[in-house]
Amino acid sequence: MSNSAEESDVKPLSTARRVWMVAQLVIVMGGSITLGLLGAKWLFAPEDPALTPAGPALVPLAMNVALLIAIPFLTLAGLIWGVTTLSGAFILNYARPVFYRLVLRSYLSNLAVMVLGGCGLSILLTAAAQPPLLRLGVPAVLVGAPLTFVWFIAFQLLLIMVDIWYPLGVIVFRRRFRALHISPTAIREGIGMSIADPDVKLKRWPRTVEQDFGMIWLTDEMLHFVGDSRRFDIHLHAVQGVERDAQKIDVAALFGARPAVLVFRDGAGKERRLKFYPSNYVTKIGRARRMNEFAERLIGWTRTPALAAQQVRGFEVQPVSEPR
Repeated sequence: MSNSAEESDVKPLSTARRVWMVAQLVIVMGGSITLGLLGAKWLFAPEDPALTPAGPALVPLAMNVALLIAIPFLTLAGLIWGVTTLSGAFILNYARPVFYRLVLRSYLSNLAVMVLGGCGLSILLTAAAQPPLLRLGVPAVLVGAPLTFVWFIAFQLLLIMVDIWYPLGVIVFRRRFRALHISPTAIREGIGMSIADPDVKLKRWPRTVEQDFGMIWLTDEMLHFVGDSRRFDIHLHAVQGVERDAQKIDVAALFGARPAVLVFRDGAGKERRLKFYPSNYVTKIGRARRMNEFAERLIGWTRTPALAAQQVRGFEVQPVSEPR
């Protein structure tokens, strides 16, 4: 699992570049929140919050304006999601590795969907919730900008918990493995998995925990991996053990997810580590469950390989001495 090949492909980020990236993030987030709060206050805050009867009278107008703003926002967010998903993140040539191109484009699309969808949905829900809340005696000042901001944050939390790009992952996975000439039989027998080398710190942007995606097959003596950019075999005799590592920056860790880390020795006798993450999950709870299930299966394979092994019939895995 050579580090030199990976590190030679990327250039370290300069200090100025890092500062500029952080400044961009602050500007975008600060500007979006400021504009959202100002727009929500203009749309939904009654002119005189002290006059409770005047509050409901303003609601129909606010709803009409909210629809005019929210529908284009939601439509644009839906179009971005649909085009990104159905096009396979704008990738036309699946004969070449697609992982980092996919990560960059899906990251930008996700940012657009979060902002546009969050703004549109929060404005619409706020306008719809105003009449009943005002009738219940909720202060009018609270059912304007503050309520809009609450809906917006709730939408962001929902997107964190649910993977809206699950269909995109399935589409890209199928197209890429079809280009690699992996048979449907082998795909059904394999385990969709992303991998990462904890000892390699990639400096690409945007940064991701995973470094490659692919499939794993466990046989009596081998762990076979065929991925987007690498393909390797790890012999059972080279395995030193399986560790469980809590990923603190992963939301799935809140649900008890502890990814498996396979410790083994490469062809040169050097100790290496590979961390495994399940691919194509719908919710963080599902990710945590699949992560723990695979970890238990991998531990069982190292102890009693005959029970956890698979019969790989769909293709012949090309032997490689070590991950590359």
